[in-house]
Amino acid sequence: MTVYVKDTQFPIEANVNPYNAALGFYLRGEEVIHYREQKEIGTFTKDDILVDYVTETQAFLAAMGIQVPHFDYPTALQPYIGRNVHQAKLEDIINNPSSWGVFIKPVSTTKWFTGRVINQAQDLRGIGMAEDTRVWVSDAVEFVAEWRAYILDGTVIDVRPYAGDYHFSFDATVLDAAVTAWNDAPAAYSLDIGATQDGKTLIVEVNDGYALGSYGLSPYKYAAFLQARWQQLVAPFFAENDVFVVPDSL
Repeated sequence: MTVYVKDTQFPIEANVNPYNAALGFYLRGEEVIHYREQKEIGTFTKDDILVDYVTETQAFLAAMGIQVPHFDYPTALQPYIGRNVHQAKLEDIINNPSSWGVFIKPVSTTKWFTGRVINQAQDLRGIGMAEDTRVWVSDAVEFVAEWRAYILDGTVIDVRPYAGDYHFSFDATVLDAAVTAWNDAPAAYSLDIGATQDGKTLIVEVNDGYALGSYGLSPYKYAAFLQARWQQLVAPFFAENDVFVVPDSL
């Protein structure tokens, strides 16, 4: 196995993930090669793994004819979300102030803007998207603490805090129930969970396991996590092809 890892300049916060992945695969005894542009890779086999940022990874998979699925709020997890969630067009929010007081974020797999609560006109600044852009709209919930749970092959391998007051804890039984409920989940994914002031544990969102930030997950576990999801995503391509020739356009 050869693991191709995006080479970035140190130190930048965004670079921590590729370095953690490279260390994890090294500890697992795999060959790690750094690259600046994907076209440098040349040929790619079913035993190889790519570690890059979200948009770049999606472009690589698209060149293989693979459309990455988008989860966010799977139907099976609705009982654990604890709030109303639906899709709308951005214009439905912009042009209807009476609907404000909700949380919005883009539906696209590429997070074109950071999710936010819309309470006033200035909260719409910086979105910079066309009014027909599809967005998720949900009831605004104040989370006092948030964690990212990493799930590999149906098992929670770690839960990492990333926001909020450390005095609060989450209800592990809710997390376990959510993982069990989503029985057709990908091989590796995260459940971001949050605790509310009144003691509820709710799902914040779901994130696919490819190109996902490590948030302090041990490098060794992180490598196993990325490998499982990557191999699952590319399996259909390599079921029909022996080699992928990386195009010069990448």
